[in-house]
Amino acid sequence: MEATPVDIDIEEFETEFTNIEGVVNVHDFHVWLLGEGKLAMTAHIFTNTDAHTVLRKVTEVCREYEVYHSTVQVEIIDNPEHPHYVDCKHELH
Repeated sequence: MEATPVDIDIEEFETEFTNIEGVVNVHDFHVWLLGEGKLAMTAHIFTNTDAHTVLRKVTEVCREYEVYHSTVQVEIIDNPEHPHYVDCKHELH
């Protein structure tokens, strides 16, 4: 348990996120098995559009992969002058 499930193509899953309109970058992306048949996912998503719309679309992709426990941090695109900018540049990912 708490390992990356072997039956999910993680790269394909992440690519589904990057294909969403408005998603500029995906990082700190992790999928793991909490228990038998119970998947969890976390990700940071950079966007240049409405964060609520992106979050809804990311959640829809999660459901397609049968991930019902997801935590997504949506960040406004790299603009330190933006009032909602989050500096997520560290080596912890």
